[in-house]
Amino acid sequence: MARRVGIAELNDMLVRSALIQSLMLRVQVTPTDEHDPEEPLFAPFDTVTIVLRDGTKLESEPVRYAKGHARNPVGLDALRAKFDDCIGSALAAAARNTLYERLSGLDAISGAAALYGD
Repeated sequence: MARRVGIAELNDMLVRSALIQSLMLRVQVTPTDEHDPEEPLFAPFDTVTIVLRDGTKLESEPVRYAKGHARNPVGLDALRAKFDDCIGSALAAAARNTLYERLSGLDAISGAAALYGD
């Protein structure tokens, strides 16, 4: 089993595997009609409940903002790891580093063409 979910793991072989398919059959999403007063398209929070075979329930704390939300940002190391995962082998290491540095300074560039400049 992959033990993580990244770009490389999101492929037909893993998603179609018997283990993942059986897990998907046991997932139940329970929506709420409650709306977050600050962000009305979203619920006030999410929770995850796991029911074990013996009936034991494990419930997460309420998650107000998803990881990566402006109010729950990821750290720079996690952001870089996600960037590298998404780019994969599409760029050589030097080009990947250059692009990451340019994107990190996006607020200071004059336009999209600067991403490609020397």
